[in-house]
Amino acid sequence: TVLMNAASGGNLTIFNRLIAVPGVDPNAKDNGGQTALMHAAYSGSLEIFNRLMAVPGADPNAKDNGGQTVLMLAARGGNLEILSRLMAVSGVDPNAKDNSGTTALIHAAQHGNLETFNRLMAVSGVDPNARDNRHMNALMWAANGFGNLEITESLLLSNRLNVCESSFEELSNIYMYLRRRARDGKLDRALARIEFASTERGYQERCGTSGATSGAQAPAQNRTSPSGSVK
Repeated sequence: TVLMNAASGGNLTIFNRLIAVPGVDPNAKDNGGQTALMHAAYSGSLEIFNRLMAVPGADPNAKDNGGQTVLMLAARGGNLEILSRLMAVSGVDPNAKDNSGTTALIHAAQHGNLETFNRLMAVSGVDPNARDNRHMNALMWAANGFGNLEITESLLLSNRLNVCESSFEELSNIYMYLRRRARDGKLDRALARIEFASTERGYQERCGTSGATSGAQAPAQNRTSPSGSVK
């Protein structure tokens, strides 16, 4: 709709005219199932987002056809202020999953958005160990294929990440990835946390398992569109 285009493009003047028209539905959806609020969250149109949030009945928990929420789109778009605004709304679930099993935290990790990632990690109850339908968690997306070292390091230094929920194969691959990219003492603390995974014996001693092969599927070397389709 024209309202969605104004929200996506950040055109506040046109948006204000449209939202004042009697009968305009702030929760109307496009063919992908996205509302104007979703378009504003992904594009980073903060003024329009706030204006929509003030409209009675506007739904911050709406989902599109791919199961993505407004929070997920803000995380994907790297829009910190919008994401923070959503986290203050009662009922918004930071651990909700879309149809691919992806949480807002995983979306932020996939797209290398450090600010929204850190903001989500600061929320009590956010699960950094959650896995999507590919059996990939936020750490694996950050370290395997998309190369965001800051997010990888942040996860490894978090006491909420259970490294033993990852298989020997998964942790060993991440350890070798970080070793190849470490320079001048950087990443030393992150490397130290998973150094035990440099050998299968070390993994077994720490995690008490056989280090079975993971069921995770390697991510494609690309990004995804706001609707979730691969580009």
